Order: sequence, then C-alpha cells, then structure tokens
Amino acid sequence: MPTPTVRREQYADYKLGRTPAPDPLRVQLARFPELAEVLGVPLHRVPGWEAHDILATLARRVRPSLVVSGDTDLLQIV
Repeated sequence: MPTPTVRREQYADYKLGRTPAPDPLRVQLARFPELAEVLGVPLHRVPGWEAHDILATLARRVRPSLVVSGDTDLLQIV
C-alpha cells in the first residue's frame, strides 16, 4: 500500500500507472538516511509530502538555488 501523501488524498489515482521501484533501488533508498547522517548531510522529511515538494519549498526559500535530478516529478516545479 502506498504511503499516504497530500497528493494522494487530493487525487486517488496519483501515480496509478507507474511501475514500482526496482528492488535494488528500494534497498539503496532504505540505507540513504544512514549514509546522509555519516556524511553530515541534512535530511529533510515532512510527513505527507514527497521529496520533490520538499526540494521545491527549499529552493524557493534559499536563493540562488540549483536542483539537479533525473526525477521527472521535479518537472512539476519548473
């Protein structure tokens, strides 16, 4: 079952047609918080919001900003 998010509450079919992330990626993502802590990289989590929403908020508040990603969801913030 998908994690509850603001977008899913507003639009039940959000990401309906997408394939799940591959298992190797899921394993890597699960370990990312530990890696970020070891490297001293701040980790921002906001319950109910997705990563691209948090990145967009931070980019608006911190100027100048540069966000580089291959995640097509980030196109929503352009």
